[in-house]
Parts: sequence; structure tokens; C-alpha cells
Amino acid sequence: MSHATYRLTALFVSALAILSITVLPSAQAHGPSKVEAVYDGAAKTVTVTIVHSTSKPTMHYVKQVEIFKNGESISKTDYGSQAGTDGPFSYTYPLDAVKGDQIEAKATCNIFGSAKGTVTVE
Repeated sequence: MSHATYRLTALFVSALAILSITVLPSAQAHGPSKVEAVYDGAAKTVTVTIVHSTSKPTMHYVKQVEIFKNGESISKTDYGSQAGTDGPFSYTYPLDAVKGDQIEAKATCNIFGSAKGTVTVE
């Protein structure tokens, strides 16, 4: 193998190694698969239920839940891990709303992706 071929092969292997370290973890990550918002008028709260499966809830998790009322962001809550690895989990937030208000919850993964759920107050 010539010196130039050896250098080209080494460069290719190095690039492949760097690519696998930086890209593959994000390719395995995914955003929440479902977000549901339920408003409780008596309690004046919105409960956000999120489905986001992960095998490592301290490394791959829902990092933020943002609540919108009638299109305006009214709260953002940041998290450093998520409860559990499979199945849905829920967070409840105080929210004063009236009939006809549209409430949207957006859950964002710390690695990649987000999902939204919407409810209209009845």
C-alpha cells in the first residue's frame, strides 16, 4: 500500500468514526410520539400526558413542556430527566381559562423532536 493510499484510508476511517460518534446517537433519538392536553375547569389546571419511550431517562428525555393559550406562550417548564422508560407520564400546570380558549402543550425532547397536543375549553 502506498503512502498516499494509506493516508487516504486513515482519513476515511477517521471521518467514519467521527460520523458514527456524532450522528448515530441522534439517529436513534426521537421526539415524543404523543402529547395530550386535558383542561380541568374546576381545578383550573391543564394536565399534559406525554408518550416518549427511552431506555435512559436521565440521558434522553423530555427537556421542556411549553403551554400556549390562544396561541400565546404562557409557561415553559424545563426538566433534567423523565419519569419512567415506557408508557405515558403526566405533568399538571395551573391555568385559568374560559370556554372557547384553545390550550396547546408542546413537549420537546432533549436530543431531537417535539410533539403537540391541543384542547379547546368547553
